[in-house]
Amino acid sequence: MKALSTLTPAEIQKEISEYLFFKNFPAETLAAFAKMLNVQSYENGELILTQGQPNQALYFLRHGELEVLVDGEIVSSLKSPGEILGEMSVINKSEAMASVRALDIVTVFVIQESNFNDFPEEKKQAFKVLMNQVLTQVLVLRLDRTNDRAKKFEATNKELQKTQENLKELNKTLENEIARRSQELVDKVRNISEMHLSITAKQMNHAMQDNVQSVDMIQLRQWSNNISEVVDLLKPVVDLSERQGQNHFRRVFLCDGNKKQQTIAKLALGGTGVGLEVFSSGEEMVAGLHKSGADLVLIDVEMADSVAEIKARWPSMPLVLMLGQDISSYLDLLKRFPAHPYFVSRNPDNRALTIKSLTTTVAKILNKDFFGFEKYLSWGAHVVESKITCSDKRADEIEKMEEHFKSFGVRSTFLEQAHTVAEEMLMNAIYDAPADSEGKPLFNHLSRIDRVELSAEQAVTLRYGTDGVLLAVSVTDPFGTLTKKVLQSYLEKNYNGEETGTADKGGAGKGLHMIVANSDFVVFNVKPGKKTEVISFFQLERNKDETETKPTFHLFF
Repeated sequence: MKALSTLTPAEIQKEISEYLFFKNFPAETLAAFAKMLNVQSYENGELILTQGQPNQALYFLRHGELEVLVDGEIVSSLKSPGEILGEMSVINKSEAMASVRALDIVTVFVIQESNFNDFPEEKKQAFKVLMNQVLTQVLVLRLDRTNDRAKKFEATNKELQKTQENLKELNKTLENEIARRSQELVDKVRNISEMHLSITAKQMNHAMQDNVQSVDMIQLRQWSNNISEVVDLLKPVVDLSERQGQNHFRRVFLCDGNKKQQTIAKLALGGTGVGLEVFSSGEEMVAGLHKSGADLVLIDVEMADSVAEIKARWPSMPLVLMLGQDISSYLDLLKRFPAHPYFVSRNPDNRALTIKSLTTTVAKILNKDFFGFEKYLSWGAHVVESKITCSDKRADEIEKMEEHFKSFGVRSTFLEQAHTVAEEMLMNAIYDAPADSEGKPLFNHLSRIDRVELSAEQAVTLRYGTDGVLLAVSVTDPFGTLTKKVLQSYLEKNYNGEETGTADKGGAGKGLHMIVANSDFVVFNVKPGKKTEVISFFQLERNKDETETKPTFHLFF
C-alpha cells in the first residue's frame, strides 16, 4: 500500500461528485468531506480488507479491479468507480465481513471513521444523519442487486428444466424413428448435453458469485423472498431518508411576529436538517434575503404587504402565505394574489396538527413532491387504493372504506363524516372534473343520479388510511381542472351564506363546502390540466363531545 498526495481537495471534490454515494451531498458538505479523504494505491494481490480483522475506514474505488472473498471463496468483483468498501464494519463497529483483494494496480479514496469528528461542530450532527441515510441506501441497493441475481439464477434453472422436459418428449418421439436416424439422435443428444453442461456451468458461476453453492430451488425461493421482505421493509425508510437528506442545509425563512408561532416553527423544523431563520417583520426578512437568500419563505398573513416586494425581487423563490384559521377574514387577501401558488391556514389552538402540517408543507415544496397523503401520516400506515370508472361503483367502494375503518374501531362519528366526504369528492371527480382537450366540461350538466362511465385513462382514484392519530381520505382525478378561481368563489359564497349548487345537480362549490365542513383540515394539490388531488383529514383524538370542527386549508397549485 502506498499513500498518494497528488490531488488537491478541489480535484477530489470534483471527482467524487460523480459517485452515486455522494449524489445528495450539498456542495458545502462535499467540499468538507473531500478535505478528509486520502488517496492510496495497492499492488496486484494486495489486501485492502481482511475478513475478521478490525476496520474503521470507508474506501471508495477510483481505478482498477477488486475481488471480494468470503472464507477464501470468491463471491464477487468490483470495478466501477465509486464502489464503496468497509461500510458494514463501520456501521456495526465490527470486524470486516469479507476480504477484498486487488486484481491489478488499484487506487482508492480512504476516510477514517475518526475523521468524522473533524467535521464543523455546528453541522456535525446533520452530517452524521446524512451519512447514516446514505449508508442505508447503499445497503438496500446491494440487497436489490443480490435479489436480482437470485431471480436470474431461478430463471436459469427453469430454463434448464424446460429444456430437459423438451428432451424427454423428443426422446419419446425418436424411439419410434427408423434405424437410419439413430446417428442423428445420438448427435442431438450430444448437442443438448453440451447445452446442459453450459447452462449448469452458468448456474454454478451465479451461485459462486452470490455464495449460494448447493442451494436447492426451495431454499433459493425462500432466500429470495426473505430479501424481498427486507427490501420492502426498508423502502419507506429509504424514501423518507432521501427526502430528508435532500433538505439538509436548505435555508427556510419564517416571517411571523407571533412568538408562539415562532416557537412552534422551531419545534417543527428544528430536527429536519433545514436551516431555519426567524424574522419578526417583513423589513428584517427582506434584509436577510439580500444578505444570504433562501430556498423557501414562510410569511404570516399580517406581513402580506411584503409579499409583492419579495416576489418582484426573487420571482423564482417559493413562498407560502400562512393564514389564520378564520378564512372569511382573508377572502380579499386571496384575491390580491391570484397567481400565488401556496396558501396554508393554521389552527392556533391545535399545536400538534400545526407542527405536523408545517413540517410536511416545507418537505413538499423543497422536494417538489406534492401528491399523496402518506406524507402527513406516521411511517408504516397502510394505504388502501381503488380505481373507479363508473359512477354506480362509488357506493360499493365507500362501503369498503367504512368497513376498513370500522375494523380498527374508528368511531361512528368519523365514519359518517368520512362517508360524506368520500361521496362528495367522488361526485366532484366524476361529474365536475372531466373535460375535453379544450377544457370544456363533459358531465357537469348531468344530474348526480345519471350514470357516468369513464375510460381507463379517465379513472378516478379513491385512497384511504390511518395511523391511529389522523384518518385520511383522498380522491384524485387526471384532469387538473380545479382552479383557484373556483375555490375563491366557493369560499366567498359559503362564508357569505350563499348557495353554491342545487340539490339534484350538486356542483363543485356545494361539494367543496360539504368536504370542508366535515373535515379537520383539507389539502388541495393541483397540477393544472394534469391532476387534482383533494385530501380530507380527521383528527381521531378529538373528544367525543367535540362535534364542531374548525377546518383549515392547504392549497398547492
